[in-house]
This record gives sequence, structure tokens and C-alpha cells, in this order.
Amino acid sequence: MLDMNKSRTATTFFSVVLLVCIIFAYTLPEPVAGNPLWEDAPPKPEQIYIQSDGAIEPSTVPIQRSGSTYTFTSSIFNASLIIKANDIVIDGAGFVLQGTGQNNGFQNIFFEGISIANVQNVTVKQLEIRDFDFGLMITESSKISLVESEVFETIRIGSSSAECKITGNSLSRVEVQGTQNTISNNDFTLPNSHLHVENDGNTIDGNLIYGSIRLALSRNNVVSNNNLSLGLMGIEISASSSHNEIFGNQIAHTDGYGLLISNSFENTIYNNKISNTPIGIYLTEMSSNYGYSNTTNNLFYRNTLTENAQNIRINGEFGNLWDNGEEGNHWSDYNGTDLNNDGIGDTPYVIGTHNTGNYPLMQPLINQELPNNNSAQDTGLFSLGPILAALGIAFTVVIVGLLVYFKRRLP
Repeated sequence: MLDMNKSRTATTFFSVVLLVCIIFAYTLPEPVAGNPLWEDAPPKPEQIYIQSDGAIEPSTVPIQRSGSTYTFTSSIFNASLIIKANDIVIDGAGFVLQGTGQNNGFQNIFFEGISIANVQNVTVKQLEIRDFDFGLMITESSKISLVESEVFETIRIGSSSAECKITGNSLSRVEVQGTQNTISNNDFTLPNSHLHVENDGNTIDGNLIYGSIRLALSRNNVVSNNNLSLGLMGIEISASSSHNEIFGNQIAHTDGYGLLISNSFENTIYNNKISNTPIGIYLTEMSSNYGYSNTTNNLFYRNTLTENAQNIRINGEFGNLWDNGEEGNHWSDYNGTDLNNDGIGDTPYVIGTHNTGNYPLMQPLINQELPNNNSAQDTGLFSLGPILAALGIAFTVVIVGLLVYFKRRLP
């Protein structure tokens, strides 16, 4: 009777273990790249067209048209979408447009998830785009919008494109070569995040970027209220860029510089906070493929520099402006006094030859919390896959241990 009870106990135990394993297996998230034909995918994506007359070619693809709105009815694999129609909406409905990876060795051929050329007033929304050379390519087009989407590869707004809006997305890299475009309220938290601007009159506002912003050959851009960390640098202004306005940004935990300015002039930088970097502000002049300009007459005021290994470094003898005539910047290593309690230091903050801050601020102006680069939850740099794999291994070890234990205890 005792042996029978032990046998029933063992059978019940093994049944429970098997049931738990089955439940665990079925609750694991299915990978996005789970296309059943993925291993046999063709080297070049197929092409889906929305023609200028609104027709979908081929007509069998899972995209449903209702007036000017085109809605995905399932994910699409191994294909690119080419848009030739004006005044339409592409609604991804939460589905995926997935390519075959990068160009697989083809020379001078780039695979694009969505290609938009010579059209206007197109909106793409709620779509995940991955495994292309370029997630979205906009060429000679205007008033193109991307909203509420996730794009794992580069988005490029070409030099003849204008008034495009990239808003409220999860992104990796954006290259802006056009004018009067807006990149706002996006999370650049995917791997290799970067935002590059190489033209005039663009607005970069309110983005969370685990990487950097670079302005090159650029004028009259506004870079405001962005939160940058974890990149090689925060913001770079280079290659004869001028008359750009940089304000309200928070830069922290970079590997190199918080703000780098090289060969650029007459930019205005104010109300920014730079902290926890090796060098907060770095000004230099260097030869480059873009030609040579002096790093002069850049205006800095009401910025807060604190907890940097070095707040500022200037490589060269050139002059810039470190106050607006009334207020300068807060430097955490300033050791002057404020005998009249007006919030302004009684003695200048001497930076170097031709560079002196005459009105150093005694107190920091921006106190918001910045991302913590030691937190997996904050940085978003850790994918769910490795975590689940580790949990799976731990679960397996526990189960095996229990099996061994009961095998020894039961005859």
C-alpha cells in the first residue's frame, strides 16, 4: 500500500511538472521574425505598390483600402512598400512590415521598408518596420508624417523634402537632409540611436535619445527639450553650422562630450543642463571634408554644468561669449563668492584666453531627474529575449533538481 501511494505521488508530481513546462512554453512571446519562410527568404524583397491612382499592386497583399486609408490586415514579410499616391493614410494596425535583412552583398542597392518619392500629404501610422537598409526613405516629397510606429532601421528625409513630421515613435536613427521638418516626442531607445541633421530650419524637440544629435552644415535649426544620454556625446555642432538655437536640453552619462562645437559660429546655447560626462563642453577647430570655419561668437548663458569630470575644455585660441550681459552659466567648480546675494558671482569665471564668464550663476537652474544609465528599465537597452532565456534556464535547473530529489526519495 505504501509503495502504491509513493507511485501515485510520483505520477502526480511528474504530471504537474509537465503541465507547468507546457504552460511556460506557450506563454513565451513569439519572435517577430517568426515568418515560417524566413530561412528560405529571397535575397531581395518583393515590391508592393500603391499607385498614383490608388490601386494596390499586387491586389492580393493583405492591405485593405477604404477611400484614402490603406489598412494592414496582417503582417507582411519579405516585401517593401512603394507609395506613389498623394493624400493617403497607411495604417499598419499594429502589424509588421519585415524585410530580408540588409542588401546581402548587392552593390549600390539598398532595401527600403517604405519608399515615398515625389508625393505629398502621406501619413504612416501604427506600423513596425524592421530588417531593411532603410526603414523609411522620403525623397522629393512634402508633408509626410510617421506617427505611433516602431522603426528599427534608418529613416532618411532627403534633401528635397520639406515639412515632414516624425512624431511619437520608437526609433533607431534619423537622417534629416531636407528643410522645415519636425522630429518630436520620439523615443530613440533602439540600438545605435542617432539623429543627424544636415540642412536648415528643422525642429528637433522633446525626444528621448540614448545616443546623440549632430548638426552639420546646418543653419537656423532649433534643438530643444531633448533628453540625451548613453551616447559617445550628447549634441555635436560642426562643419560650418551657424545660427542654431539649442535650449532646454538635458545631457548626462555620455562616454565623451556633453556638447561639442567644432568649426561653427554664432550659435546660441542656453538653459541646458550637462552633467555626469567626462567633458561637459568641448570647443575645437579641426580640418574636415566640409572645409574650415572658426569656432567663434557662440553664445552660452543660463546653462548648468555639474558633476562632470571637467566642465569645459577649449582647444585653440578663439573667443566665444559666456553671458548675455546679465546672466552667465552655473559651473559646479566655480569657487567665487556672492556677497550681495544677487545670485551672480562677484568674480568672473575664467575659462581661458579670450573666454571669460563675467556673470557666473551661483545656483543650478535645472534640477529634473535624468535617466540612470545603470538601470535596465530606464535605458531600454536590454531586450526581453535574454531575460526570458535566463529565466528558462533557471526554471529548468530547478525542475531537474526536484526530479533528482524525488527519484532518490521514491523507490
